[in-house]
Amino acid sequence: MNRFLILPIAFFGFQIQVNAQCVASIQAPSQAISNCTGPQVSVVASGLGPYQYSWSSPSLTIQPQTGASPTVSTNTPGWHTLIVVVVDSNNCTSVATDSIQFFPPVATFTQTYCTLPDSVCILDCPMLVQGWSYTNNQGSTSNLPLTPCVSIVGPGSYELFGIYDMNCTAIHTYLVSQDCGSGSGCTASIQAPSQAISNCTGPQATATASGPGPYQYSWTSPTLNIVSPTSATTILSANSPGWHTINVIVVDSNNCTALATDSIEFFLPVDTFIQTYCTLPDSVCILDCPMLVQGWTYTDNQNNTINLPLTPCVSIVGPGSYKVFGIYDMNCTAVHTYLVAEDCGGMSVLEQIDWEIEAFPNPFSESIVLRMSGNRARTWELLDVYGRVVNRGEVYVELGEIETGGLPSGVYLLHVSDGERRKSYRMVK
Repeated sequence: MNRFLILPIAFFGFQIQVNAQCVASIQAPSQAISNCTGPQVSVVASGLGPYQYSWSSPSLTIQPQTGASPTVSTNTPGWHTLIVVVVDSNNCTSVATDSIQFFPPVATFTQTYCTLPDSVCILDCPMLVQGWSYTNNQGSTSNLPLTPCVSIVGPGSYELFGIYDMNCTAIHTYLVSQDCGSGSGCTASIQAPSQAISNCTGPQATATASGPGPYQYSWTSPTLNIVSPTSATTILSANSPGWHTINVIVVDSNNCTALATDSIEFFLPVDTFIQTYCTLPDSVCILDCPMLVQGWTYTDNQNNTINLPLTPCVSIVGPGSYKVFGIYDMNCTAVHTYLVAEDCGGMSVLEQIDWEIEAFPNPFSESIVLRMSGNRARTWELLDVYGRVVNRGEVYVELGEIETGGLPSGVYLLHVSDGERRKSYRMVK
């Protein structure tokens, strides 16, 4: 995927004590169930207490919004973001962001396996398992142990009945088939932007596959509208902002089945973003979606307005308001305002330089490289779209390499921490 920018989520409006050290992180499951009360999340903060908490989300209901451990819920499946601003008694402000993927209480999942042992598991959310059953391809049904994960005993249907978190009933069916690639080693991947605009037609997503053609394509999504569900290239649209997932199953002429999953964050056509900078040069950019830029304007804090170049990214010239007007993809008008403030994030410039980390390439194939400043050790974790840790380790040098050759194609979340602070990156293979 081509990406112009992954927008940072920040907060301003407080007077920051530059030499103070404060940091916040969110503790939450990576998956939950929509139309239920829950899950409960919490924030861990460092700095001088007591703390003030301010939770927000463009699409989640949060109760209470000023507590350390609120309950979140939504009526809409898909990816949802969660933000908390923590202010300590020194007025040092820190911001933490996390994402939770919500599934309907009654949902069906597709999974393949090649060799045994393998297993299917409940979602990454608190659940009291009431029953697992397995129905093979001949229609015979048997009961399985009441455990979070059960062993795959063969192709067929695995049905889970359980009580989620706040007494909400969930029934999940896992359709499991054996697929060893028929010797062809078939794979699939999705090419799509990581960001798009809701209430518009678009963006375009394309599936690529390996294996002997011709191919059969089957696109699905719990929340997106799909124009051509059986074509290699399709047009997507969303009626609501937030994270949305898209899946494609590709079957080749040898009946080898490959599954690819991706996620796209949708924003409103008229939307406002908050961004901070510490030192110049820095910039603001359009979203990662096809847009013909019609105009950039900058209004400073004294209400003086100037025009900026018609480019995807413009240089920050100072604090104020940066507004872009453009035509998105299928002739849909977008007006985005970036409210920019100078804020070194509660730490000195030297401390910020010590915490600079780059993760590349993105998309990746055989490895991910971490380029870091400073000489302190960092730990890292790589999670899949289900929130499961697929690899972890430590990096001590300026350039560290994470081997990823054995991972299947898909979307991953990379966490890097030095024990006090953590950065997260959305990575695609």
